[in-house]
Formats: sequence, structure tokens, C-alpha cells
Amino acid sequence: MDENNVWKIEKAGLYCFGHAGSTFINVEISRPGAGWSFHLRVAKAREFLEMLGIDDEDGRYVHEVLKGKYVTVVGKDGRSIGVPVGKVGDPYGIKMMDLGE
Repeated sequence: MDENNVWKIEKAGLYCFGHAGSTFINVEISRPGAGWSFHLRVAKAREFLEMLGIDDEDGRYVHEVLKGKYVTVVGKDGRSIGVPVGKVGDPYGIKMMDLGE
């Protein structure tokens, strides 16, 4: 596994892909010299926010609370880029969740 799996969230929001008939939260991430993204099922949004310590008790816009946050991102085969994302977690890699994509 890559020694640096920390990425910054640049953009996040509900994404409707009519051709495939699917709706999900798309999260665009970056680090110097690289960009990547992952899809998060809408049903997993709350789990993702809680994992990052974001309080959504009174309601929050996902794009506002995620932009600028740092996350750990690991590809399905353990690599850090160029493959579908398999797991995401807090910036320290302590709490991780399987995306199940």
C-alpha cells in the first residue's frame, strides 16, 4: 500500500447519471500532481459524515461540509491511484469504510 493515502476533498455533491439511471454522491479529491474521485451511495452518506466527525444533527449541505476535508483513500487493490476506490476513512486512517462499489 502507498505510504501516503491522504487526499483533499475538492468537490462533493449529489450526482444524477441519467444514462445509467443512478444517483450517488460524487466526491472529487486531489493532492499535489494528482486527481481522483469516488462514488458514495446516498444510503452511506450519514456514515461517511459521522466517520469524519461532521455534525449533521440540524441538517447540512454535503458539499459545504466536505469541501476542504482530508480523507484517507485506498484503491481496491491497495494502490493509491488509477483504480476504483475501495475504502475511504478519516485522515489518520483509523476509521475506514468499505464503499462496496
